[in-house]
Amino acid sequence: MRSHLALLLGLTLASRAAGAAPTQRGLSLSISVPATSPSADHVHVTVTIENVSKRPISLFTHVATHETQYDWLRFRLGVWAASSDVDAPRLPGWKPCSAHWPAAWQWTDINLTDARDRSARITRVLQPGEKLTQDIDLSDWAKRMINGTRALTAGDFRLEAIYSNKERGQWVGTLRSAQAAFHIDGIRPPLGCPLPK
Repeated sequence: MRSHLALLLGLTLASRAAGAAPTQRGLSLSISVPATSPSADHVHVTVTIENVSKRPISLFTHVATHETQYDWLRFRLGVWAASSDVDAPRLPGWKPCSAHWPAAWQWTDINLTDARDRSARITRVLQPGEKLTQDIDLSDWAKRMINGTRALTAGDFRLEAIYSNKERGQWVGTLRSAQAAFHIDGIRPPLGCPLPK
């Protein structure tokens, strides 16, 4: 199954799929996610922000509340409609890869902030070459009400992270990681409807 997925994606399937780190204004953002997960219940994403400049940079990292939240970070999740439980398969007459329901990537935002009473914004100064690494439970955030209570399912996905801050006093700008592809076991792409290269 793994070799089949690697062929469809045109990628070499490693233990983790990584989104490389585009750079903007001294920082780079990258993500890493297991290339194949046996279950949709515990898909974790490693998010890394690195100071690639020659000077210290101060930035917002997260919000401390009853849990860790990330006001300045969000995910964009691409779901391959031919193999995953998205809106189209629940509509009457849906047939994968038909002219009426062509297979495609369906993109949605995964917000990483939620209801809270008290909170504190946490900052950190990254020295040149220093990295900030955060482990985020994608499965948990995807099924929350703020994200439409849409739990992850078996299928093929693409993921990217976006970090953005407009508030002066800390690093200002927007970072976007490269996309990482991953698969959750349970359903194979239907024949005649391959993933795009």
